[in-house]
Formats: sequence, C-alpha cells, structure tokens
Amino acid sequence: MLKKILFPAGNTEHSNETLEYVKSFAKTYNAEVVVLNVYEEPNIYTLEYEEFLKQNSSDILDAIKEKLTALSVKTVIYKG
Repeated sequence: MLKKILFPAGNTEHSNETLEYVKSFAKTYNAEVVVLNVYEEPNIYTLEYEEFLKQNSSDILDAIKEKLTALSVKTVIYKG
C-alpha cells in the first residue's frame, strides 16, 4: 500500500504527462504526494539570480499543486 508518492517535478512535457499517473495513484491509495523541484546552483552567483531561481521553482510547484486539488500535497525545493 502506498502512503507517499515522490513526484520529482519540472516544467517539462514529460513531467506534465506523469502528473496524471501520480494523481491517479494518489486517489486510488489515498496517498500523500510529495512534489520535489531541484533548481541548479547558478554558475554566476548573485543573490538576485538565486532568488529568481527559487521563485521559478515555487511557481512550478504552485501550478502542480493546483492540479492536485483534493489530495494531500507537500512541496519541497532544493538547490543542487
């Protein structure tokens, strides 16, 4: 029995297609979905650019969370 589903998400067509499977499994097993997005560490480091990358990741996760309404969803952002 599934209790948690890890969904490594990006802003890609493949990610959007996979989301439908994740949604189906989560509903079937009443599982929590953990949506993970990892943004790259910038080559040229500036605080403003890193904040831009974090915000972009946050926007991606927010859009996915909207598509997973009525499900238990946790979002996670990592730099790596």
